[in-house]
Amino acid sequence: MARVAGKNGQVTTDDGVILAVKSWTLDIDCDALDATGMDSLGQRTYIAGLKGWKGTIEGNWDSADDPYVVGTGHFVPGSVLATLTLHTSTVTPNIQFYTLSAGPPAGSALVTRFSATTVVDGEVTWTVEFIGCGELTWPVAAV
Repeated sequence: MARVAGKNGQVTTDDGVILAVKSWTLDIDCDALDATGMDSLGQRTYIAGLKGWKGTIEGNWDSADDPYVVGTGHFVPGSVLATLTLHTSTVTPNIQFYTLSAGPPAGSALVTRFSATTVVDGEVTWTVEFIGCGELTWPVAAV
């Protein structure tokens, strides 16, 4: 398997491509429910509970594509992104999580936090946290 550089990654929403993204993370989890009973012979037993997904997006502030301004911004806390798509790469080959023919992970997400950081010796950056609303669509290419 070939490695893929993140330099061609991308984030898109209903509004289109988000400019100046530096990184994104995606965490997929499942609650582990303790199903231990007296018949478990002293060993814990677990079953799968609710599944979920969440993540972050980080970028450099770009005055041409303000990430927060109400009405034009993409990431206002409390807003729902009907379609959030996380691309590992936009060039071929794109084999980190998916193939171009299968498509990237995508779903509806609730923006839970927006923060901006300004430092004296660097760029102004922003960070967004989101939680998935429902299923994360993750097409899998045929093996």
